[in-house]
Amino acid sequence: MFSLPEDVHAFRTTDTFDQDSIPAGLLKEHQLKENTWGKIHIIEGKLILEFLDNGNLQVLSKDKPGIIPPQVFHQVRAVEGVRFYVEFWK
Repeated sequence: MFSLPEDVHAFRTTDTFDQDSIPAGLLKEHQLKENTWGKIHIIEGKLILEFLDNGNLQVLSKDKPGIIPPQVFHQVRAVEGVRFYVEFWK
């Protein structure tokens, strides 16, 4: 649905999370700061990414990362067996 702009660069990466270690903040409504993009990389399994402004659901997998634009409310839901990390871009 979204793609990273050409003029951004990666500046930080989270630890790897699984369904038992996902921070609570990712499981509820949140947004990225202005000018910060996120890219969810799936190592194994699947993760559901929900954009709350329009209810759009995306099932993310190893071949389908999730792109999150700045200041867009979203949340994730784990599917059993998921392992993922988030890369932040500016």
